[in-house]
Amino acid sequence: MYDNYSGENNGWASQEKIFEFAKQMELDMEKFIECNVNEKYIQKINASNRDARTLGITGTPAFYIISINNQQVEFISGAQPYESFEKIINLMLEN
Repeated sequence: MYDNYSGENNGWASQEKIFEFAKQMELDMEKFIECNVNEKYIQKINASNRDARTLGITGTPAFYIISINNQQVEFISGAQPYESFEKIINLMLEN
């Protein structure tokens, strides 16, 4: 689905587009539609959104790296290269 991403607030993930993507991926459309109409996972989605707001997360991906040595917490927002994670983890291991 994200291969079709074309920016925010332009309808790329509208209900119509999501159904179009599901068809392209050859999903079981009957199950897919039933899941969407019945909002099968709405409680999990809402809980996840509440958790994100509580943690100050405003987008995806988002990562919290927590040191096992001293419980230091580092937050990484957005898609980052391996080196960003490596640097933080190595610093935490040193402390």
